[in-house]
Amino acid sequence: MRRRSPPAWSYRRIHILFLLLLATSSSSASAVNFTCTTVQAACQSAIGYTTRNATTYAELLSLFNTSTLAELLRANGLPPTAMPPDTAIPAAATVTVPFRSLCNVATRVGRSDYRPIYLVGSQDGLDAIARKVFDGFVTYQEIADASNIPDPNKIFVGQELWIPLPCSCDQVDGHNVTHFAYKVRAVDTTSAIAAKFGVLESTLMRINGITDPKNLVQGQILDVPIPGNDTMARMARKHEGLINQEDINIDLSTLRTATNNFDERNKLGEGGFGVVYKGALPDGQQIAVKRLSNCSRQGINELKNELVLVSKLQHKNLVRLVGVCVENQEKLLVYEYMPNRSLDTILFDPDKSRELSWEKRLKIIIEIARGLEYLHEESRLKIIHRDLKANNILLDSDLTPKISDFGLAKLFGADQSHVITNRVAGTYGYMAPEYAMFGQYSVKSDVFSFGVLILEIVTGRRSMGSYSDHEQSFNLLDLIWQHWNRGTLLELVDPSTLTRAGHGTTNQCSLQADQMLGCIHVGLLCVQANPADRPKLSAVTTMIGGTASLNPPSRPAFWVLPEEDATRAAGTNSSPGGRVMAASANRVSITEIEPR
Repeated sequence: MRRRSPPAWSYRRIHILFLLLLATSSSSASAVNFTCTTVQAACQSAIGYTTRNATTYAELLSLFNTSTLAELLRANGLPPTAMPPDTAIPAAATVTVPFRSLCNVATRVGRSDYRPIYLVGSQDGLDAIARKVFDGFVTYQEIADASNIPDPNKIFVGQELWIPLPCSCDQVDGHNVTHFAYKVRAVDTTSAIAAKFGVLESTLMRINGITDPKNLVQGQILDVPIPGNDTMARMARKHEGLINQEDINIDLSTLRTATNNFDERNKLGEGGFGVVYKGALPDGQQIAVKRLSNCSRQGINELKNELVLVSKLQHKNLVRLVGVCVENQEKLLVYEYMPNRSLDTILFDPDKSRELSWEKRLKIIIEIARGLEYLHEESRLKIIHRDLKANNILLDSDLTPKISDFGLAKLFGADQSHVITNRVAGTYGYMAPEYAMFGQYSVKSDVFSFGVLILEIVTGRRSMGSYSDHEQSFNLLDLIWQHWNRGTLLELVDPSTLTRAGHGTTNQCSLQADQMLGCIHVGLLCVQANPADRPKLSAVTTMIGGTASLNPPSRPAFWVLPEEDATRAAGTNSSPGGRVMAASANRVSITEIEPR
């Protein structure tokens, strides 16, 4: 039976309804502009712009065209000659963008000094330009009014738009200030914002027309009057180079509410570091709250500084740090929530491991390598993880792996190749021998751990297990080496993976077998005794992709203890040379939160 077309009047009603909704939304979306009545030539204002995607200083300057590179760097606490224009700025970084301001006495509104000017592209619409390109610091109606556009739906490619950024030149309580446009986050309160910028909460509420501090709305733009003569310098000191400590602060009360006061029913796991709870922020975002134990001796400032740095890392294979709370003797780290928990909960479970086809395992290996390569070689910070293992690989809803606990890792200087520590932190079975025995670590220490992880993923066996072979007992590395010499490596591959492979064609099965053997080969190269013999992560990703020839591995480092011996060793608190050991033998990470 043919479906009848709706009558023409239905389309008209839908169109009218759409226009009404558009009008309603535009009227309900408050104008962003700030009150400005001062009659003077110009003043300086700024916005706290958050990058939507990775960008560069040059691109940011081109977008806003409101300041020079030196002014932009200075506003963010960087020396004017610190970075070239093509220096990368990661996604989700908050950057202070300064600009000249004018007051329109007739309208009593402040507007940026006829900049920035935006050229309309083929896919642009005014609403998207306002919300996405300029981060909601202007509404589409304000752009239309400033650019004399009678119909916001009718713009053309190449058209120049004036983007009227919110600003003001007015004094506040008789004092000169810089009016800073601040975008409210889900975890913000008026008291926290006021304390962050050194203003009175009552003043902040008064000039923004806030009668109830509970009525803050995420995404709302506030006029923050930062006091002082050299106000841009004050803002710059807060940023410390595009990084603001307060940007990731979350109130303890917010986290108590999010976790139902750390209810046991919300507990996701527990380890030497403390307990992890599931929670939800006021905007509905699901989070994992790591409540650190009180035994850590690291100072609050050291913890906050380290976490502020790594919070700016952006990569699809790193768990994102959402926030941190250091309050009332509590030390809490807030991460994005991973619904499939950690890799070990699936990989080593006889039933759940069947979910991991060879294709999924190979994808997990490759993406862990990419995340680790980013930490070592691609990010502006050089980070050594020091506790890479299956427990610290979390899986999202699509089983995409994300490296976790990198917030407690060691930050390296660009000119550092290795470091020696008197306090070893890690997990038996994954630690490189030079690190476990002598406290020496480098990027090659992480490569060793990654090699162990590769071998675990392919075989479905724990590195610390004890495996019988020809009436002898071996740990995983030793067992794999025995089979390498005998040419029987496929006997070690997880049987559930081989079963799945067996359902394919002969060519598919042959390809999968080659990939499995190749991954084991790469894993063995990563666990060489001499750190110099281990490949860099950039080479590892090429090897796994099958585009590089592989050298034959040497005998791997067999310092790993059988589990019963490791348990006894973990009961001691010293290592060869008198170094304090902090390594777990029971699959629980106890990454230390101590000064390195």
